[in-house]
Amino acid sequence: QKPVFEYRYQDWNCTLDEAWRVKQKMNEGAGSAQYGGSVFYANGCHSMSSLLPESYFAEYPEYFSYREDKGARTLDQRCLTNPGALAVVIQNVRAALLASPTAKIVSITQNDNGNYCQCEHCKAMDKKYGGPSGTNIWFVNQIAAALEGEFPDVEFDTFAYQYTRTPPKNIVPRDNVIVRLCSIECCFSHPLEECGITRIRSENRLDKFPFIELDSRRARTADTDSAFASDIKGWSAICKNLYVWDYTTNFMMYLNIFANFQVLQPNMQFFAENNVKGVFEEGNAASVSGEFGELRAYILAKLLWDPNADVEYLMDDFLQGYYGEDSAKYIKEYIDIITNKTLNTHQHIYIFQWQYEGLYFTPAERKHIDALWDKAEANAGNAAQLERIRRSRLSFRQYKANLFMDEFSLLNINRPKENEKLYNDIKSLGITYMTLDGPISENPNFWLTPADWMK
Repeated sequence: QKPVFEYRYQDWNCTLDEAWRVKQKMNEGAGSAQYGGSVFYANGCHSMSSLLPESYFAEYPEYFSYREDKGARTLDQRCLTNPGALAVVIQNVRAALLASPTAKIVSITQNDNGNYCQCEHCKAMDKKYGGPSGTNIWFVNQIAAALEGEFPDVEFDTFAYQYTRTPPKNIVPRDNVIVRLCSIECCFSHPLEECGITRIRSENRLDKFPFIELDSRRARTADTDSAFASDIKGWSAICKNLYVWDYTTNFMMYLNIFANFQVLQPNMQFFAENNVKGVFEEGNAASVSGEFGELRAYILAKLLWDPNADVEYLMDDFLQGYYGEDSAKYIKEYIDIITNKTLNTHQHIYIFQWQYEGLYFTPAERKHIDALWDKAEANAGNAAQLERIRRSRLSFRQYKANLFMDEFSLLNINRPKENEKLYNDIKSLGITYMTLDGPISENPNFWLTPADWMK
């Protein structure tokens, strides 16, 4: 068999087991010879910090990004038009490849912020090539050209991410350059090809009232063309090796309801139709999931191998095997409820989103959902299935606790005890991280909500 995508990877916690990855035909990571090896990245991502370390700043500030708003050089990014900076990066990319002789790809990727260089030379190149993405491609092309003789089988990976996401003009990536297009701003309840509603996370992700962009405020009614769709088509026209970095969880609150099953296949098919060769689906790698991470990982694995796989069959098959034949139908009904509610209310979901920005269920709907979970628990075939059902129910329980609903109502004098029970279940069922930003608090205040238990 020849899969559609040459590079297939995801990092849900359950996928970190090497034997699982091989069985599900993932092929990224430090794979052992026992399993036939793998596609191994040198440097990971956001690698400019290691390729041109901050230690150079004192002697060579001109290697670093100039910011007009600061009127000074900063450590945020690097000056890609500086010959000295380029020479250092070439040297360190070579060193990274020599240190990782099995690597097939090396990462040359911007740091995780938007403060690109605005010096006169970078601004001139941005103008020539249609923006910072063009300057970035020029920079990576120079490195790929300098090292291809010594490393003919290696490809040089860079991002199309935030300020470099839009395709450049008057320049194309070399044949040994990979461009990895990232969908971080996008809505994940509607197909990427169709929905143009976007948002960017707050700089302070733990600010309880983050700034919400205009697009997010008008999300329920707006009809906006997808800039991501335009970008993927633009890159596909000029890039021989186009990869995608996609997202499948809410990093701000891992346990939040994340109703995205309806878009997994359309998005994967859209990637394939636009000549994408590799896909990374980022999930919750920090902890076992209380929000269908295992189900999502299984379906994604099958779609990465065959974007036209029968998703309905795969979901039913997994639910029966993982939760038990007699419990599966109740959990499937719950998944259908959250999916239909998301679509019928025109809800847009993002990967940085607080509890008050999501779905709302009426008291009658919540009563029905709790009854479904009760039936699923009552019909579990064994202790392992019961534990999985209870863990997956945590998402709905947290939803109610965060919004002061039902047993977590402010009118219930036992609300702190209900919160304590929820917290103890979260811990005992193996959840160690509720957010990307840190582990669960060890001594939470149970008068507060689960959103306040996160560090």
